Amino acid sequence: MTNNDYLEMRVREIMNLYNIDRIIAHDEYDLIRVGKIRDYYGIEGQSELSARMFRDKVFMKETASKTVDVPKFKRIESIFDVIEFVESNNYPFIIKPVDQGARA
Repeated sequence: MTNNDYLEMRVREIMNLYNIDRIIAHDEYDLIRVGKIRDYYGIEGQSELSARMFRDKVFMKETASKTVDVPKFKRIESIFDVIEFVESNNYPFIIKPVDQGARA
């Protein structure tokens, strides 16, 4: 994943030349970035917010918990977060990556 603005600048150049009405993300690691581009240009498709909910499992659970029951969860930044979660909730527990995906 590249964290520079070259893609966005190239999209801007292309948008000035052509009437683009669809953008497809190459893989799931690009969903949020492409969602931002769609939002900015008013292009139909998955928005940044929707992509963020899909990619970030903690954000997904925070959003879902407003309307449905979800298991207890915590964003893990360090081992101390795991210790605190276990002390509050006991065993068993599962640790999942917040935004990992498969690469082909």
